[in-house]
Amino acid sequence: MKSPRILVVDDEANVRLMLHTTLETEGYTLHMVGDGMEALRLLDTTPIDVVLLDLRMAPIDGLAVLREIKALHLRPPPSVVVLSAHSSIGNVVKAIRMGANDFIEKPFLPEDVRRAVALALQESETAPLVKELASGKAVLAGYVAILDQTRRALREEDFELAESLLKQAEELGGPNAEYFNLLGIYYEMRRQWRTARKFYGKAIAANENYQPGQNNMRRSAEIHVSGKSEMQTDFGDSPGADGSAVDAVEPHH
Repeated sequence: MKSPRILVVDDEANVRLMLHTTLETEGYTLHMVGDGMEALRLLDTTPIDVVLLDLRMAPIDGLAVLREIKALHLRPPPSVVVLSAHSSIGNVVKAIRMGANDFIEKPFLPEDVRRAVALALQESETAPLVKELASGKAVLAGYVAILDQTRRALREEDFELAESLLKQAEELGGPNAEYFNLLGIYYEMRRQWRTARKFYGKAIAANENYQPGQNNMRRSAEIHVSGKSEMQTDFGDSPGADGSAVDAVEPHH
């Protein structure tokens, strides 16, 4: 059995060294490059399972690299985990809309990297199913009602009920953008910030036009950086929730 192949793309030598040290004990085959052009040349000739991609690079940045990866039409496509500073949450949202699977905020801990890579490898096998579910093909009767009950439970901070309802939703209709957004709110209200942002990212990945996921990603990032945000929690049930409306709930700090 071949070991998973990981490509690290970062123009900082110390970051590449840190990532190599972190991942070399996991049994992966590692490729380390210092710029986007070199990464694209390697991807064109070498099968890669996961790409760890820095967003801020020269002469081409991570978003440009991500766009070119998509243009290569690789089969199977690699999972992409973007590396981003706290201040560039807007670019993280763009990257997820362009197909990135996850993100890690700098400075990151070794366990964050190992966890993100392991999840990317695991989720690459189920990505086609998630996309199908996100399109609405697998939404069954009662699924919408369960999500509405989940919103009420979260507003009342009944976390036990919310968790039970989310499990029912997963079994009944599968994960879509609304489900991932509510799961993100659940974890944020439990003060599990990184997990919350991960699921907001999944909401955006499942439906790039789902505005509540984008609103919550930006608000959560503001809270993470400054401890507060003027934005409000977006439960996704306001009029025009798939556009830009935001639900009137005080942000959690």
